[in-house]
Amino acid sequence: MNKKLKITLVAAIALTMIIGAYFAWQYFASDSFAPLPPSPADSGSEEPSKPAAPIAVSKNEVFDFWINKLTSEIYYINPQGQIFKIGSDGIEQQITPQSFSDLAYIKPSFDGSAVLIAIGHSKNPTFSIFKSGTKSFSPLPSGTTAAAWDPSSNNRIVYLKNSGANSRLNIFTLNGQKSVEILKIAQYDLDLDWVRQDVVYLKTRPSNQYAGFILSYNIKSGAVKNIATGDGLLVRWFPEYKVGIEWLGKQLSVVDLDNKTLATINLKTIPSKCAFEQPLLFCAAVKNQNSLPLRFLPDNFLKKSLRRDEEVYALLSTDLETRQRLDIFSKLPADNFLADRLTIHGNELLFLNDLDHKLYSLPL
Repeated sequence: MNKKLKITLVAAIALTMIIGAYFAWQYFASDSFAPLPPSPADSGSEEPSKPAAPIAVSKNEVFDFWINKLTSEIYYINPQGQIFKIGSDGIEQQITPQSFSDLAYIKPSFDGSAVLIAIGHSKNPTFSIFKSGTKSFSPLPSGTTAAAWDPSSNNRIVYLKNSGANSRLNIFTLNGQKSVEILKIAQYDLDLDWVRQDVVYLKTRPSNQYAGFILSYNIKSGAVKNIATGDGLLVRWFPEYKVGIEWLGKQLSVVDLDNKTLATINLKTIPSKCAFEQPLLFCAAVKNQNSLPLRFLPDNFLKKSLRRDEEVYALLSTDLETRQRLDIFSKLPADNFLADRLTIHGNELLFLNDLDHKLYSLPL
């Protein structure tokens, strides 16, 4: 082999090593993230296509939204309480003329065919149930202070009524309009989650000003357990995967339905700004995490009083039982948004943008 050819081969090998080291550094460096894997359709292209930016899905401002899993239609309620439907063809139509003032929150049923609408202050709210199939409304019993859907039935709701220093837990059957009291507890101003068929969670409303708690109540056995306690306690449950995303004290974590920590997440954000669909977890978080005091969580996020540049990050949750921490592996093109209520819908990520109060879609 002549000298010139040897020099050429050595140079080529050196260049290959340099390029390989550069891309390895880009992947593993703490302040940069690997791109999302290209789709099979792009594998033959010379240059990967630039990820699409989020696009507005709603024409109007949105208070909150949900997905009818039976029809794949998107529903949302505007700040005036009117309900709209967005079909799979993207066509948007208003389906209720009624309006509500002072909306508090909504809770969709687990299949999304009905939604519970809370109106007014948490200490004296009223509740209405909207069924998308019949486009009809029906009230919950007067005096209800909190409510949640049965995870296995659209015909049952669990609700609380305050009576002095006590709260009374009831199960309400919609078809028969019948209530049965199942528990009296010496606490008030509680909220509810129902993520397992026989277990209801009674919880304090989240704030970093006091230590909150979550009690589990087994409807069959009558057992009451304290499964979580701490400052700023806030959980968003994903019962189909038997996990929740929890903010507690100073840490964001993935927990199981008994509140056992499965993995921690190295981000300061709140659970409503995260969406889970195994093995992926997406979270919107402030870009400069070091600049965000822990005293801001969760109160400032819940009050929508925090305005700092955010990005949407992707994390892997494979083998949660054996992982200690979930690390960011990619950054999505959704900066310059304040994203909340992240929800995975097919091959897109839906979120509310707190800058213009509209619903957006980000292709995945």
